[in-house]
Amino acid sequence: MPVPAAKADTVLPQNPVSASRLSQLSARSDLHVGEPNAFRPSLGLDFAGLSLGVPDDRLASWWFISPDTWLIDHVPEGKEIRPRSPADLKYAVTTVHGWLGQWVDGYSNPFIHHELYRHRSPKCIQDAYMALSCYLHRNPSNEQAIFQIIQDRARQLVEQNTLPAGSPSRVDPTNLDPLIHLARAQALLVYQLIGLYDGNIRLRCIAESHIPVLNSWMRQAVDQASQSDSLGSYLVSSSCAERAANRLSWETFVWYSWILAESLRRTWLVVSAIQAAYLTSQDGVAYCLGGMMFTSREGFWEAPSALVWQRRCSEVYGGLVRLTETDKLFAMVAPEDLNDFAKLALGITFGMEQMERWGVATSDSSS
Repeated sequence: MPVPAAKADTVLPQNPVSASRLSQLSARSDLHVGEPNAFRPSLGLDFAGLSLGVPDDRLASWWFISPDTWLIDHVPEGKEIRPRSPADLKYAVTTVHGWLGQWVDGYSNPFIHHELYRHRSPKCIQDAYMALSCYLHRNPSNEQAIFQIIQDRARQLVEQNTLPAGSPSRVDPTNLDPLIHLARAQALLVYQLIGLYDGNIRLRCIAESHIPVLNSWMRQAVDQASQSDSLGSYLVSSSCAERAANRLSWETFVWYSWILAESLRRTWLVVSAIQAAYLTSQDGVAYCLGGMMFTSREGFWEAPSALVWQRRCSEVYGGLVRLTETDKLFAMVAPEDLNDFAKLALGITFGMEQMERWGVATSDSSS
């Protein structure tokens, strides 16, 4: 049975949120903030010179996980965030909802890589996948039951990860590896995407209460990943020492490291976009969780294997860039070579009119 496309009549919620409630929701604690370093287009991938032994410090110099790539960009103090038009907000929400359908249909989309959960599929992401599949195939006869399932799964996920210390069922975030950190954040994001925009009042109330939780989980995920020197191993095993036992080749290890890093950054940006669309629609005040670097050129995310990805890296610049560096982006990547994720990120940040001036075609503008 084909997965139904995102509803064309997706609308942004109009119920007001009080100023005190908005302040509570938008509060973020101790996010890692830093100024972007110099732009570094060089890939620096020398596969021939790397052994198949245990990863070493050279991993930190790779183009996609050097320390500056984990910095979060915030709007400078005193500078206002560009207001987003209703059309821009609707474009972002409709696009991301369409990506949820892609994930159900093919187990991948522009922020969930096709290799991300191939070897390890945490229970939280399995629950979210099944709940989403039920939601997309709902009908008037069963939708209330499906709403209850989504409500229960979201609450269970949050409660399990926020129980007091010492509780038998509590999940200690310090014991989670980078893949689990990302999986629980993506699972909660799925529930939030459903709850904030479906129109069911109960689901929306629960999803709204989980905004600070998701922000906190994303921060924890970034902090954990930025301190790891063996990201690629976690796609196969929770123990880095088992990389050799799993016979993960060095080329695949590097590719998997990029997949986990890129998936995390893209998820951060999707969370930022969706929450910005929701909170801005409440009272018109622009909101931004912060930006991160991402790979903007088509052909890297879509690579079917480590060898194809490696060859792509050696042939052309991947377009790893900040949204604050669009001049450098277009100097390196032509508008027609941007991937779908880059188009969404640029669209929600700068607006559809600016996208047209740059000559960037989107599904929305081409329809």
